[in-house]
Amino acid sequence: MPTLLHIERCHSTNAYLQERFKENPEAFKTGCGVLSDEQTAGRGQMGNTWHSETTANLNYSLWHRPDSLKASDSFRLSQQTALICVDFLNELGIHACIKWPNDLFFGDLKIGGILIENTLSGNHVDHSILGIGINLNNPSFPKSLTHAVSAFQITGERYDCLRCGQRLHNLLQQGLSNTFKQEDHDRYMDCLYRKEGYHTYRDQTGAFQARILSIAPSGHLLLETDRAERKTFAFKEVEFVLPVL
Repeated sequence: MPTLLHIERCHSTNAYLQERFKENPEAFKTGCGVLSDEQTAGRGQMGNTWHSETTANLNYSLWHRPDSLKASDSFRLSQQTALICVDFLNELGIHACIKWPNDLFFGDLKIGGILIENTLSGNHVDHSILGIGINLNNPSFPKSLTHAVSAFQITGERYDCLRCGQRLHNLLQQGLSNTFKQEDHDRYMDCLYRKEGYHTYRDQTGAFQARILSIAPSGHLLLETDRAERKTFAFKEVEFVLPVL
């Protein structure tokens, strides 16, 4: 199987790779990726949808088999993937940051997102599918997407989606082969959206002001409120209240 497949259309690149793997597991190896010109049902975290126009964006997924990764440490893979995406965007001249746990932001605007789906074998990750969507060439977005931005809107340049997909694919293959180290976690913290200062968040009790203290190895977010209360959140338990634009 080619290391990077290029297709015209699919429901979602994650689902496409999962289906191909089920059909022929022996044909897969770490590093097999797919790039689609269009996704008709792109997915985000926890069932969210991903808006993507035909040939305007990078719609990409990678089938990856981590080396002895415990399920309890699987957030490391999310951190590594996000950092590689930041490096990729930096190459495009875009200083991006990571909105916990897996959105890619430019300022207060979302330029991309990551969806990682792990398949476990016992207490280890057998394989993962890393889905990455990045807005490249959109000249505009629907009014409902008030905090979306594309690389074109930032730099004024048009991008070749296939070339960009190949470059991201190469960066991921190289970067994910490296062992996750403390300095990688430190860099992830340094790349975080809202890494400094107090900002507005919302949980089931309502809105509050807080600052980011740390990210646990499990991926939990630790906040400290302006009343010196510490709160720990798993994915989808807290909302980043974005400024009105």
